[in-house]
Amino acid sequence: MEPSTPGCPRCRELEAIVADLQRKIGVLAQVCEAQQREIEELKARLGSDSSNSSRPPSADSPYAKPRLKKKPSKRKPGGQPGHPGSHRALLDVTEVDHVERLFPHNCDACDHELPQVPDGDPKRKQVSEIPPVAPEVTEYQFFAVVCPHCGRRTVATASPDVPKGSFGPRAEATAIYLQGAAHLSVRETQRAFADLFGFPISIGALSRIAQRATGALEPSYTEALDAVRGAPVVHADETPWYLRGALSWLWFAGTETLRVFKVDPRRTINARRRFLGSELHGLLVADRYVAYDEQPIGRRQFCLAHLKRDAKALVARGGEAKAFGERLLELLRSAFAQWRAFRDAHRDRGLMRMRLRPTWQKLVELLVEGAESDHDRVANFSAHLILKGEAMWTFTEVEGCPPTNNLAEQSLRKPVLWRKSSLGSQSEWGCRFVERILSIVESLRAQRRDILPFLVDAMNAFTQGRAPPSILPLAR
Repeated sequence: MEPSTPGCPRCRELEAIVADLQRKIGVLAQVCEAQQREIEELKARLGSDSSNSSRPPSADSPYAKPRLKKKPSKRKPGGQPGHPGSHRALLDVTEVDHVERLFPHNCDACDHELPQVPDGDPKRKQVSEIPPVAPEVTEYQFFAVVCPHCGRRTVATASPDVPKGSFGPRAEATAIYLQGAAHLSVRETQRAFADLFGFPISIGALSRIAQRATGALEPSYTEALDAVRGAPVVHADETPWYLRGALSWLWFAGTETLRVFKVDPRRTINARRRFLGSELHGLLVADRYVAYDEQPIGRRQFCLAHLKRDAKALVARGGEAKAFGERLLELLRSAFAQWRAFRDAHRDRGLMRMRLRPTWQKLVELLVEGAESDHDRVANFSAHLILKGEAMWTFTEVEGCPPTNNLAEQSLRKPVLWRKSSLGSQSEWGCRFVERILSIVESLRAQRRDILPFLVDAMNAFTQGRAPPSILPLAR
C-alpha cells in the first residue's frame, strides 16, 4: 500500500476522522468532569449530617456511624465538688396551709409513756401537694324589669368583667398554655382538661379560644417585635414550617430577653424585610444566608459554629478540600478557645483581640491560598469569606456580641419539635397563633417570668378592653 501524500483525498478523510475523534474526546472529557463533580456533590450530600451541615440532630440517620465520642472524663456523675446545689427552702409557718404536730408516745430507752410537752423547737418537714381540681361554674342570670313609669321591659346586660364566651380567663389561659407552651395538639389538650381538671371541653371551643388568644396577644407581640428591631444585638435564623401541608418558613429574631417568631411562605430577602425591615440599626448575628446580605458587613457577625460545620463538610469531601478544611478547623478551634477564655476567665476584649491576631492572619493567608485553588468548592468558599471576612471577628469588638448564633438555634428547637408533632398550621390565623404564642412564651421564659399569670392578664385585658400586659423585661 502506497503512503498517502499531502492533499490527497485519503489524507483529508483521515484528518477529518481525527478531528472528529478529538472533538468527541473533548466532549466526553467535559462530560466526565461534570459527572465527577456531580458524584462528589452527591457523596457530600449523602455524608452530610448535623455535624457538618445545618441539619438538626433529629434528622440524622439511625444507621449512620456514631460520632466520635470524647474521652471519658474522670469526674463522677452528678454535682461536682463546690457546686452549690439546689434545695427547697422551708416556708414560714404562717404561710403553711396545715400544720401537723407530731409527738413521740413512748420513751426510746425505757418505753415509759411520754407527756405531750415539747422540748425545744421541732424538727420540720414540709410536703407540697396539688389539691383536687374541679371546674368552678358561675351562672349569670339576666333579669328583666318592667318600668313602673313607662311600662318598658328592660333586660340586664353583662358588665365588662363578664367573660364573653363559656370559659373564664384562667381556663382559656390554661388551654393556650397547654397548646403553645407544652405544644400539645388540640385533641391532647382536650384530654388533659378531662384527665387533670374533670373539665369537659370541645375541639371547637379550644379552636375558638386559640383564635381569641391570637387577638389578645397581638399588642404584646408587636411590642416585642418593635423592641427586637431596635435592639443593639439581634440573633436571626429560620426553619421550615407548613401551612396546609405546603412548605413555609418560621423566621426567628431575638435578644437575651426577647424572642420573636414569624411564619412566612417564603425564605427570601423580601420575607426577611417583612419580618425585620430593610436594615437593622444594631448588630445582626446570623449565618451567611443571602437574605441577610442587606445588613452592612460592619454590623454583622457570622456564626462561627456554622463555619465550623462548613469546614467539616469540606473535610468529608476528601482530597484538596479535606486538607483545606482541616486547616480551617484548627484555626476555628483556636478562636473558640480564646472566646471561652474571655467568657469564663479574663473578660478583657483587648486581650482577646491580641491573642486572636495570629489566628486571624493565618486565616487570611489560608483563604487567599484557597481562592487560587483548582477545587471549585474551596475556591468559591474562600473568595466569599475574603469579601465578607470582616464579619467573622465582630465579636472581638462589640460588647454583648458572641461568635455563634446558638441563641437562635436553641430558640428554634422547641418549634421544630412542635412542627413535627402538629405537622404545621392549617389556616392563616393558625400561623398567627403560632408566631404570637411562641413569641410570648419564649420571651417570658428568657426573662424568668411566670407564663400562666401573663396569659390570664392578657385574656382579661382583651375581654375588658383595657391595656394588655407588657412583654418587655421588668425593671429589677
